[in-house]
Amino acid sequence: MNQSTRHSFGNKLNEYSLHTRPMDHKKKILIADDDEDVLLLLRKILHDNGFEVQCLRNANTIVDGMSEWPDLFILNKEMAVIDGIAICKYPKLHKVASNIPIVMISGVDCQQKAKAAGVDCFIEKPLDTTKLLEAINHCLFVPH
Repeated sequence: MNQSTRHSFGNKLNEYSLHTRPMDHKKKILIADDDEDVLLLLRKILHDNGFEVQCLRNANTIVDGMSEWPDLFILNKEMAVIDGIAICKYPKLHKVASNIPIVMISGVDCQQKAKAAGVDCFIEKPLDTTKLLEAINHCLFVPH
């Protein structure tokens, strides 16, 4: 994570807790990103907002199979082992996971490719915490 991204996230930490809705049970979010700093920060933000969070540094685990599917995926587009767009196609093709929403984050403009691959919401880096939480709420709580 570069210094400007870290600074941008740091400035938002005090604002993010008011953007999620109360839940009867915790929604489970799986984050796949090969940047440990991003994973730690997203885990804190989402956990503090009432979500159960699972983090993966290697998105191949999604392809290898999961014992329990999340309520939402957050995938980074640019990962060393496998491209986020390639990996987001798998849950959409899997019978059990085909309706699980996907939020993609990326520092490159690939929104059209992401949407074509089944991404529900796309957020450009540097990440804005408010936009991220709004996208999550839209995917999880707004009827489609």
